[in-house]
Amino acid sequence: MTKATTTAQGFKCGVTVDGKLVVTTSQEWWNAMSVREFARGMTLDDPDHDTDDGVYAYSGHQAFGKADSCHSAKHKGQVLFTAIQATGSDHRDAGAMKRLITRYTQASTKTRCG
Repeated sequence: MTKATTTAQGFKCGVTVDGKLVVTTSQEWWNAMSVREFARGMTLDDPDHDTDDGVYAYSGHQAFGKADSCHSAKHKGQVLFTAIQATGSDHRDAGAMKRLITRYTQASTKTRCG
C-alpha cells in the first residue's frame, strides 16, 4: 500500500507492506542549506557517506539529495531536497541507496522544476 501526503514544504510518500511502513520518500522545499543539514532535520542517524560535490549524503538504509539547479516560482529562494528512508528494512546497501537517491533527485528535478 502506498500513501502520498502533501505538506507545506512538499510531498511525502510512504510504502507499507503487511501493515509495516518500510520506505518513505520526500520532496521538500527549504531555504538554502547543506544536504547534511537537511538530513539532520529528517533523521537522528547521520549518513555514513557524502558525494564529493556535496549533493548527496547516504548510508545503508537512507539517502538525501539537494537539487541546487531546481528553481520554482512557487518556492522562490528555496531549494528542492529529496529523501529516501528505508527504515522498515533490515537490509543495508549504501551503494544502492546512492544510486536510488541520485535517480530520485534527478526525476524529482524534472518533475518539480521543468
